[in-house]
Amino acid sequence: MGISDNKKRVLSLDKKRFKTYLGYIKGIFSYHIFKKEFNEPLYYKNNVAYIDFITTLVEARGNNVARTLLKILLEDKRYSEFILEVGDTNNIALNLYTKMGFEEFDRKTEKYPKQTGFNERIFMKFKY
Repeated sequence: MGISDNKKRVLSLDKKRFKTYLGYIKGIFSYHIFKKEFNEPLYYKNNVAYIDFITTLVEARGNNVARTLLKILLEDKRYSEFILEVGDTNNIALNLYTKMGFEEFDRKTEKYPKQTGFNERIFMKFKY
């Protein structure tokens, strides 16, 4: 879990490493998919944070790990608004975010629902 903003994204991609670990063709292909998904610039205001990569180990689920990590991120006073996205089929996460005060503000249809396992991306925000 981490915060991206309009200055820097959490994930930094290295095309050379993709090619080294996946081979030339798969590496280039994968790099471009990940770059589009995780390295596109965010055009939010300076006070807006985008929460990336919320996940917990299966063994840790149900122990308030995600809730605790989110609370820590929401304490970052550089931001007055936090945005995240979640797949429409992830009911556990949707319930958690709603209970923590996040509200839905947009939905986008997923282009490849069979591959991703969800039909829509739900965008939610938390505002102070």
